[in-house]
Amino acid sequence: YLDFYARTLDYIIELNQKGVEITEGTASTFLMKMLTPDDPNFVDIRSPCGAGTGQVAYDYDGSIFTCDEGRMVSAMARAVASRLSPGVCLCRSTNPAMPHMA
Repeated sequence: YLDFYARTLDYIIELNQKGVEITEGTASTFLMKMLTPDDPNFVDIRSPCGAGTGQVAYDYDGSIFTCDEGRMVSAMARAVASRLSPGVCLCRSTNPAMPHMA
């Protein structure tokens, strides 16, 4: 993949040198972040990620999540839980610092 990506970027640069304006979005975003004082404010590459402060996601039922990935994981957990036998809980933590949830 990296070889293909490098060749693709070389080709894009070659096209631009010939006057054909074309960009590769991910490379442009990272270059802007690294080489200019402007931050593209792309939440997927923030550090820290900005969960809950720079992004939030709402589900169809009004549930609020810190990000769309959290919403999707919650939906997957509900789908799995709906197929389990009654009394089986997916939410028990093995971390002693976290309280066990019933």
